[in-house]
Amino acid sequence: MDKCLEIVGNNGKFQKNIIYICVLSSLLTTFYTIIISFLKQPDFLVIDKKNPNEKPIRMPYSKEICDRSKYEIKKDIKSIHNWIYEFDLYCEREYLNILITYSILISLLLATVFLTPIPDKYGRKSIFKFFIALSLIIHINLMLAINQFHIIISTFLGCFTAFSYYMGFYIIVEFIRSDLTGSVLGVFNAAYPLFGIFLGFFLLTINNCRILFLITTFLSIILVYLTFNYFTESPRWLYSMGKKKECLEVLAFIAKVNEKENEWNDFQKNNPDIINGFEKLKDENSQKKNYNFIEILRFPSQRKKIMLLCCLWFISGMNFFGILLNLGHMKGDFFMNSILSFSGEMISELGSG
Repeated sequence: MDKCLEIVGNNGKFQKNIIYICVLSSLLTTFYTIIISFLKQPDFLVIDKKNPNEKPIRMPYSKEICDRSKYEIKKDIKSIHNWIYEFDLYCEREYLNILITYSILISLLLATVFLTPIPDKYGRKSIFKFFIALSLIIHINLMLAINQFHIIISTFLGCFTAFSYYMGFYIIVEFIRSDLTGSVLGVFNAAYPLFGIFLGFFLLTINNCRILFLITTFLSIILVYLTFNYFTESPRWLYSMGKKKECLEVLAFIAKVNEKENEWNDFQKNNPDIINGFEKLKDENSQKKNYNFIEILRFPSQRKKIMLLCCLWFISGMNFFGILLNLGHMKGDFFMNSILSFSGEMISELGSG
């Protein structure tokens, strides 16, 4: 298979389109960070009822300002497009704010646990395309959100689309040359905090959730176009499943995009053993036993590796979400803190590549 991919071109236009698709999907995964940003409690303009004739004063959110006998809350025109103000997600209705945040975290957990086996069974192409198309629908819904329940449903379903980000890891490994995967993965991972930096500057200046989701909708349209026109099934997955005809069709498509059709046709004529090899692999796969996750844990060496990886992901995940969800409680401007946090993450991601 490595030889076939080398003949059809492993560093051409097709591979560049795959990189664009994966980087865009990584960038748009920041959307649940956008939601958390718009759920941040802004400073409130309040009127002290003891001195009703004085100008409204700006106060940070606390339970004290929810005391209607002491203060009257005035909506800040500059922050009116923050979901907190627009849908009154504060004081007595603050539980709705918390519910949206939990819907994000729960859907991310469910997507990670239940969706990861699906691409191995049904392939990469259809699953990835489904979540990319769903992502576009979700961004349009969030741009046109009419109430808090619309947001809760959209965010819950939308965070399932973050699974396309996880798929990006093995899509890059399967489509990109092995000597370039580290650099490409570094750029792929850095796209997430890069958009987070843009998000911080955007919220500092414009702070309008509908305009921001208009931008992400436009980016989603570009991603859908690239995905539905250039993304194919993984030839490595097809080869491993013994799907000879489909694998050869994908290789022919890659050769066409990379302008390597003549080289690929000549290679097939001069190397008929390739087709025989596909048939042999198909016979072997028909006799192969399918293993599930529980059976893998029966092997001591695999069990130790999986437990170690789970611990590392748990620690890094706790640190990441701990910082992300508590940016609003740190001293200083929330959005500047976000920019600094994402800048540090982007540098580390680029360095890891």
